[in-house]
Amino acid sequence: MTFIPAQKTLITELDIVRSIKSAYQLLFPNKFCSIDTISILAAQIFLECGRGKMCYNYNLGNIKQTKDHDYTMYRCSEYINGILIYFDPPHPQTKFNAYPSLLDASVEHLRFLSRPRYSLALEQAHRGFNLEFCIELKKAGYFTDYLAHYSKAMNSLFNEIRVK
Repeated sequence: MTFIPAQKTLITELDIVRSIKSAYQLLFPNKFCSIDTISILAAQIFLECGRGKMCYNYNLGNIKQTKDHDYTMYRCSEYINGILIYFDPPHPQTKFNAYPSLLDASVEHLRFLSRPRYSLALEQAHRGFNLEFCIELKKAGYFTDYLAHYSKAMNSLFNEIRVK
């Protein structure tokens, strides 16, 4: 695992949608790739990385550093005991996976969601259930934000993406 300096990787919303769709088709060739599923997965990425404007080293879901993975460090925030706290490098909370390309990141993001810890959430996305996807992500500890706030933002983004 190598440290890679944080670099903003500006990507468009359309790039995110296309990349998630490609990754989905690569990883789940026998599953129907519905507009709802892609909209849920893209909405979550939009939320996590500011619609692609706050993405570093292609880490689409702000996935913390995982074992044996290249990583970067950047400022982040977490809700701890209901209080929003900001962390700056070199704090351990600021370590995130780094990816070489958008497609690599998209494939890895879906693989990450396929892990047993998050698989119930991914199953809800496969079924096209946005709120249930958020609920399962929260139960699994994917995000520290309040469920009501995260799911409201996700729903808004989901509806916006779905009509495009």
